[in-house]
Amino acid sequence: MFFFFFLENLPIMSFFTNNNNNNQSDTYPQPEQWPIHDGQTKQSIKIDGCPNDTVSALNFSPQINNGICHFAASSWDGSTRVWELNTNNVQANGKKVNQQNFPILSNCWSPDGQRIYLAGADNKAYCWEIGNDNFRQIGQHDKAITSIHCLMVNNQEVIVTGSLDQSIRFWMLNNSNPVFKLDLGFKIYDMDACFPYVVAIGQNQNGKQYSVITVANGQPQIMNKAANGQDWPVKLDHQYNCVEIFKNKNNNDSPDGCGIGAIEGRACIRYCSEDERKKVDP
Repeated sequence: MFFFFFLENLPIMSFFTNNNNNNQSDTYPQPEQWPIHDGQTKQSIKIDGCPNDTVSALNFSPQINNGICHFAASSWDGSTRVWELNTNNVQANGKKVNQQNFPILSNCWSPDGQRIYLAGADNKAYCWEIGNDNFRQIGQHDKAITSIHCLMVNNQEVIVTGSLDQSIRFWMLNNSNPVFKLDLGFKIYDMDACFPYVVAIGQNQNGKQYSVITVANGQPQIMNKAANGQDWPVKLDHQYNCVEIFKNKNNNDSPDGCGIGAIEGRACIRYCSEDERKKVDP
């Protein structure tokens, strides 16, 4: 199994899981055969030291110094691996590996790039301090945690976790109990967070579901209506499987809306404020 992604102004990067199927190279395209991006052919590089099972999450550190950045990939084999990427010569080298005996379903970086937060299929959330390899539990759900994110609220890190137990919980590093808990009434399959919003998708007995939560006032509240007072529109027919908040680079990278994808092969775009968006893009 493998996947690839595009990094702006950098070559395509690729990940391969270890596979003993000698015929796989006949099935999947070689790196140099991969598609073009932005109308230009991009050089492809293979990342060594890949996990032994499917990659469940990949995220870049928000910190970059002199063209050096880091990214982390977690896997169903229980590993989380950190690579150092030199954007000057496009070389990536493995730096750290953390191995657990349960699948890691999601990861995210702390704003300072010193810690990686991990969501485990063992129902627990963890903090991995990269510098000293300290690994500790910071939270727990009743079922597997499917998504984990870090928000800065009042200049403090707040870890947000979503789970198959149908709840979102908010954690502080110095508190073993959640500071807030929201019961959404559906199993959470994916989630994204960017202050002041959290968007979660999932499913219950009534079918596909998604919720928008705001923490603008310091306490999470479910937004049952859009900013214009209308119901959140739904234009997808089948189960949601991914969600991503996008930012407005012309407004201090504040969240502008989100994209939701579904298993039908379509996606829909939702803006935080349709009325404000129309002023920019009528």
